[in-house]
Amino acid sequence: MQDTRMKEGLLYETVHKKKDGTTFPVEVSLRMFEAGSDVFYQRIIRDITERKKAEEALMESEHKYRNLYESMADGFVIVDMNGVCLEFNSAYLNMLGYTADELRKLTYKDITPEKWHHLEKAVLSEQFYEKGYSGVYEKEYRRKDGTVFPIEIRTYLLKDENGQNAGMWAIIRDITERKKAEEELRKSEEKFSKIFHLSTHAFALTDPEDGTVLEINDGFTDTLGYKPEDIIGKKMTETGIWANPQHRFELLDMLKRGMSVRGKETLFMKKNGEEIIGLYNAEIISINDKPVMIGNFADITELKRSEEKFSKLFHFSPFAITLSDPETSVFVDVNEGFTEVTGYSRVEVLGKSALALDLWVNKEDRDFVRNEIEKGNHVAGKEFRLRRKTGEVFVGYFFAGMIKINNRNVMFTSLNDITDLKNAEEEIVKLNRELEQRVLDRTHQLEQANKELEAFSYSVSHDLRSPLRSIDGFSLALYEDYRDKIGDEGKDYVERIRNAAKRMDELIDGMLKLSRVTRYELKFEDTDLSAIANEIADELKVNNPEMKSEFIIGDNIAGYCDPYLLRILLGNLISNAWKYSSKKDKIIIEFGSLKKDDNTVYYVKDNGAGFDMTYYNKLFGAFQRLHTVKEFPGTGIGLATALRIVHRHNGEIWAQGEVEKGAVFFFTLNAKN
Repeated sequence: MQDTRMKEGLLYETVHKKKDGTTFPVEVSLRMFEAGSDVFYQRIIRDITERKKAEEALMESEHKYRNLYESMADGFVIVDMNGVCLEFNSAYLNMLGYTADELRKLTYKDITPEKWHHLEKAVLSEQFYEKGYSGVYEKEYRRKDGTVFPIEIRTYLLKDENGQNAGMWAIIRDITERKKAEEELRKSEEKFSKIFHLSTHAFALTDPEDGTVLEINDGFTDTLGYKPEDIIGKKMTETGIWANPQHRFELLDMLKRGMSVRGKETLFMKKNGEEIIGLYNAEIISINDKPVMIGNFADITELKRSEEKFSKLFHFSPFAITLSDPETSVFVDVNEGFTEVTGYSRVEVLGKSALALDLWVNKEDRDFVRNEIEKGNHVAGKEFRLRRKTGEVFVGYFFAGMIKINNRNVMFTSLNDITDLKNAEEEIVKLNRELEQRVLDRTHQLEQANKELEAFSYSVSHDLRSPLRSIDGFSLALYEDYRDKIGDEGKDYVERIRNAAKRMDELIDGMLKLSRVTRYELKFEDTDLSAIANEIADELKVNNPEMKSEFIIGDNIAGYCDPYLLRILLGNLISNAWKYSSKKDKIIIEFGSLKKDDNTVYYVKDNGAGFDMTYYNKLFGAFQRLHTVKEFPGTGIGLATALRIVHRHNGEIWAQGEVEKGAVFFFTLNAKN
């Protein structure tokens, strides 16, 4: 019996051709057998077309996936089951300050302060592994430099091909600024709440449109006897609080016309039916981006009737109040609010005038107030700069007028320190000015850049073309005058020189067209793209009658865009499709649209030479070509121009192709109507 031995086999990939001429990839397994002195070969051939397609699809998917998570503003990370970082995007690196090599040596516990480790255990519990994801939760990260910052994180479970737990991936957002904003908002709301609820004045928040009561403070309840459940949710006119409802509508109308409502006397009805006099103030403010009318008043009924009541209101008012002799301007009384604002004690103030204490920064303001009061007018809602005892200047929101106490005329003034508010307003004005200046500077830079671009275009158009014309002209003259002397090789050289000059002229034309697309002023309108595509198709058919072709153009395809630039865009895409399909027995070009995520995606498809997706990154670059000039003529500017036009419409353009199986170009338009 012969000894048969099998030697080591050979496995390789190649391409086979079918009867119809098409090719397909195969995997060949070659084995050699020895049987005595005889040698046998066994060849096993497997069609791997579908496997190759799957591999290409996987490569494309991975490419899109990497582009997606690299473009994310949030951090993205993949870890194994031990928490070791395997993959992450640039945002995640920038967030933590590590290099990629450093981060791959760390686990999520290394960058998480220890106080949060118990939270990680709670989140990554059995429930997490059952569901495959966690809810959004907050914790902290530690950067490479040791600083700690707050984050918001969502974690998902990864499974391998066998369904086993292979790792986790997470999306992380730095919420430092949000936390700061929330803290500032909390402080602001806390201040407002304290002022609103602790004020002794009656405060009410109402809807300025229908008058619905939204909130009242304890001062409101104390003054009128209404509890929150008695009044909140009802319209102010239905409560009977206003003794004269028409007066409320008049005051509200003043507010809506931008007028101030300060110190207005009006009559209110208490819950027990008693009528009181209120010194009313109101303003429309914004709470949670909604207009709200805030009104407050002090019950001055007793003030009108009794000096004792007036004295109580005078001394316990949160505003700075003074009483002065109208003849000498000497202070006869000041309240505690005044001493708190100015820093003077009552003893230091009584018997002296504002001029003597140097309270007024500008004497003209003091003279204006006196003149108005002497005319019998009130001064309400004026802003004046005043000086504290320390010399510090502050801004006072000022009210003044003449009142009678015990049948004696007394000059009454009240002011509120609004220095912090004015400083904030000035800061806003300053920031607005800086922003306006930045806009002007950037506009100037853009104008300069456009001028330089125009100068460059002029130089390209005239200065570069002049020597090209000379090269071409003298080359032609050399050929015509000395063709018998330069021989065949010389003629070939001259022809190459002329072709190179022509090629350079075409490149200059392409560069100028690309420049014009960049500087062109857009004019958007609703545009019939189907009509434009049909016009371009008709032109190609007329100019190339010898070519067999078929155009499939969808009906009623439209877009909001600049018609001139879209004519150039479709012209480039459809002409390219024609050119790269010109070697086919029949050219087939399709223009259509489809819906994707509520967006319209337009496409131009052909059955031409296609392209290798390996070189996709060169596709839209200026002067970049995936085919030689001998195969298909051109400058390499068309797709760069298409990219520029789509980006000027805030859209995106991309392509898919396969060698000798055609290509399809997609684009979107996101100009706002």
